Amino acid sequence: MWPADIAGMISHGKRKGGDLDHCDQGRLDDTQWLIGGYDFAKTIHEEIATYSEENLEEELLALEKIHRKSDMKKRLKDGLKDPFRDSKQGPLREVILTANGSYFAADNDDPDPYLAHTTTKEGDRQTVRLCRKKIAAFKEAGLEFFGTYFPEQVRHLRLDMDEEVPHFHALVLVTKVRVSKRRGKQTMITPSANPLFQSYELLQDKAGEFFSSIGLERGQRSAEERRKAKEFDLPVPEKREHVAPQDHRAARAEDLRKREEVAKETEAGYLQRWLEIDRYKEEAKREAETILSDSRLEADRIIRVAEKKKTEAEERYAEVEQIRKEQEKEMDRYEVAFEKGIDAVDDGKIIYRPASKTNKKDGLNYGPNAPQDAAEREAFAAPIRRASDVIKKYARRIWNSDLAQCERAIQADPSLVDVSVSYDPDKTDSSDEIVQVELKGVDRLPRSVAAILRRIAKGAAKRIGNHIGALIDRKADEKARVAIAEANKAKAEAEKLKERAQEEKDNFNAVFDEIKEIRNFAQDYLNKGVYEQIQNGSVTKVARLKMALEAKGLAEKTGSNIDIRAPESKRSSPRER
Repeated sequence: MWPADIAGMISHGKRKGGDLDHCDQGRLDDTQWLIGGYDFAKTIHEEIATYSEENLEEELLALEKIHRKSDMKKRLKDGLKDPFRDSKQGPLREVILTANGSYFAADNDDPDPYLAHTTTKEGDRQTVRLCRKKIAAFKEAGLEFFGTYFPEQVRHLRLDMDEEVPHFHALVLVTKVRVSKRRGKQTMITPSANPLFQSYELLQDKAGEFFSSIGLERGQRSAEERRKAKEFDLPVPEKREHVAPQDHRAARAEDLRKREEVAKETEAGYLQRWLEIDRYKEEAKREAETILSDSRLEADRIIRVAEKKKTEAEERYAEVEQIRKEQEKEMDRYEVAFEKGIDAVDDGKIIYRPASKTNKKDGLNYGPNAPQDAAEREAFAAPIRRASDVIKKYARRIWNSDLAQCERAIQADPSLVDVSVSYDPDKTDSSDEIVQVELKGVDRLPRSVAAILRRIAKGAAKRIGNHIGALIDRKADEKARVAIAEANKAKAEAEKLKERAQEEKDNFNAVFDEIKEIRNFAQDYLNKGVYEQIQNGSVTKVARLKMALEAKGLAEKTGSNIDIRAPESKRSSPRER
């Protein structure tokens, strides 16, 4: 269906238009309007208009964001567009939910049946008895069915009770949101967004499964039978063509009319019929000649009227052309007003003013960057008043944005973004753990803004942690270099000490060899009894030994001061020993 078809749907629902021969006017009050009421057409048209306006706003904002001002002007000039694409079937879907009349039939012993009627092939009306409990079960299951498979998509739902069997009429509107960089967020009416509208056979399957709980079965699977027949090369069953109830009733009426005509012809006889036909022919011929003569006169009159209309049309065209030029000038002025107004909002010269007790309607106010002089303000505001409605919507969107709400909340309560920073230098395995940042009051801000602030804080902590980690690594490298330098220095000194020790060892070995020679001589000297002479008296041990060394030519090696003794082991140094 198209939006323009809704009025006809309402008219037929109220039984004020369309084919009504099959409806029982006495049971019209039994029809139940379950969703949408009698004025759902107005609601749907308003909803479609809202989508068009929001889509235009979103597209303008998206074009402004990518700096496509020329495209903004063109799009603004194009104006509102329908939020659906052209198609053969239209953007809306009417769903009719019904069941075979035999399901509703009441038992013979039902004490309180619901009385309806049916029409025989001969056109006669016949009363039928329906079971009220089955009607109630069908209604309850139908409401649940639409709520399950068309959630928040049903704009109108009614249960017709004035025909042969109770049945639902539903109007379904399905939307799908598309987001792009050039057009922003676009809400489009897209029936195929509901998978059941992509395959009506699937819709029949789901309905059969759902209503099996109240004893109903799915209808014959004719499409599946044709597919299987083709697959196995069997005769393909003839495809049943849907015939609208109105066409079916019209065909039945035409059949009755033809049978009545045959009966009349049989009764009156063909002769009288032909006589009447000849008379009709003569009358038709005379009437045609009269009509032809009158038509010529009428044609002349029509030509004169047409020429007059042409003159009037040319004059009207000139007026329309003048109006068009004025409209183009007005559009240019509107575009200028729009651009200046948007720039003024961005520059803080104009701000959004929400409704309050003082101002019952929302509007625009001068911002902090607006001119202060009254004359300058008027000169600034006058050119942009033409586009005040769109500018107000733009300013309101900025005012209601999460970031703007966050800014106002922080200005009112700065403690919302109190920050606690902790530093743990021991956690060097990951720079994310060196510095931890906690935002104390961020949970009271809008969720999206809180997430942004947390990401900023986490990113800052990570960068600081990386910097500290780099410093720690550089200090470690510096310590390592110092340690290596000191180790190299110690190694060099150790090499020097080793060389000195080798020299001392060589000197010591030379001295030790000399001492051994002196000791051996002294030992030999003492063994010859000199010791006893020295002990008796006249010469000291040292003087006596010195004399003996001089006699042997060893005094130059030992020097003049000779003290032959063994040092005490406990008090002497390792070198002395």
